[in-house]
Amino acid sequence: MKKRMIATIIATVVALSMVACGADADRELSNEYIIIHQYRGLEVTEVVLPEITDDDVESAIQRELMQGVIHQDITNRPARIGDLVTIDFAGSIDGVFFDGGTAQGTQLHLGAGAFIGPYGNYDGFEEQIVGHNVGDSFDITVQFPHDYSMFAHGAEHLDGAVAIFNITLHAITETIIPELTDEWVQENSRSSTTVAEYRDEIRKQMEDSNRIGVLFRQQHEVFTALMEHVEVIEIPQWVIDNEVAIQESLYRNMAAAEGFEYEEFLREVLRVDETMFREQLVAFAMDNASLQLAIELIKERNNLALSDEEMHNRIEELAILSGHDSAQEYIEWLGIEVIHSTIIQLRVAEFLIEHAVMVEDLDGDAVPVG
Repeated sequence: MKKRMIATIIATVVALSMVACGADADRELSNEYIIIHQYRGLEVTEVVLPEITDDDVESAIQRELMQGVIHQDITNRPARIGDLVTIDFAGSIDGVFFDGGTAQGTQLHLGAGAFIGPYGNYDGFEEQIVGHNVGDSFDITVQFPHDYSMFAHGAEHLDGAVAIFNITLHAITETIIPELTDEWVQENSRSSTTVAEYRDEIRKQMEDSNRIGVLFRQQHEVFTALMEHVEVIEIPQWVIDNEVAIQESLYRNMAAAEGFEYEEFLREVLRVDETMFREQLVAFAMDNASLQLAIELIKERNNLALSDEEMHNRIEELAILSGHDSAQEYIEWLGIEVIHSTIIQLRVAEFLIEHAVMVEDLDGDAVPVG
């Protein structure tokens, strides 16, 4: 299941008037529902964005390449380091089989160091399988490390012991990792056509991911600070009803994405019935209504609404960062209302952070992210 980005829903509010009184004209806002006594100059902890290094980019590219790994059965050559082999083994010491020394159908990645390594005068377990073919049955000799029982409780009798394992090699599988080429990039990238362009694309994605991560982190902090300066006059019922409806739509989309009927999703995944869940949504909406009114008021009075093009670009960005193949897939997963609300909240949070006072954390340092 992909990581969920469940945002608070923002209600539509028609702002009526701005309180303007001397020096506080740009610090106080109000309408018939709330008064925001201060929204500029809020304190927010400074966060340091980590530098994206070339090694970071290459590691990310390798993870992408690994998504296309092919496992191919091999029958025309012997096993070699890097192969995945399927074996039966039976281990004995002085002709006596010992507990834990026998297994069938074990898969072993040669070179991973998962089995007994070279000790004393003997090669390691994995190294001695190298060079054998599918169908071979053969013996290998290995020595257990002298401190083996430190890692295998109750196996003191194996400390330093020399054991003979009879091996039957059933299968060899080669792991083929795609090569980073212009052709691979053209088949797998959204916008790049060359390897150089793809490296730049991945770097930007990582930088954007860090930036959005910081923004979400600071968003919570700045909204908490904001609410200390919000005076509630009245919470209109339509704000609560609207938010409950959109939240319910969100969970219906999530249920459908996971292959559940809505009621089944509530029962099997969230462990609640529909009545109980709606009560939870109403409580959530009531708790968050004043924040939603404040966000909408700040957005309208500071002309923070996004154009259709800006909204589309931000949807595309969040879709990529949340692991979706397209903006349309992202919309189908969460619903357009939830996504719009998330982006509006981010836009207002950006504005508040831009006009905030950055402070160090309690230890006197800017807080790193990542």
